[in-house]
Amino acid sequence: MTIKLVNTLTNRAYYLENLQENANSTDMFYCFDIQLPEGMIDGEYEYFLYDDGYELVKGLCIIGDFEPNSDTYHNNNNSETIVYNG
Repeated sequence: MTIKLVNTLTNRAYYLENLQENANSTDMFYCFDIQLPEGMIDGEYEYFLYDDGYELVKGLCIIGDFEPNSDTYHNNNNSETIVYNG
């Protein structure tokens, strides 16, 4: 199996290849013992899990000590404020 990690800020992709599921895997969860590539920066990453070229699952993860930004947007047409918590 292969995991592709794509940094959502820089779009840099990292590949973790030839992964074997460990004993903690279940019907609902894939579990791997992995070593992150040297020099990989902390941040938010999209992940994609592939097996034999087929995408099995994808999602979002945080690696390291990273706090996503929370942005507030003001609509000038009314007094409503929308807050998006990253």
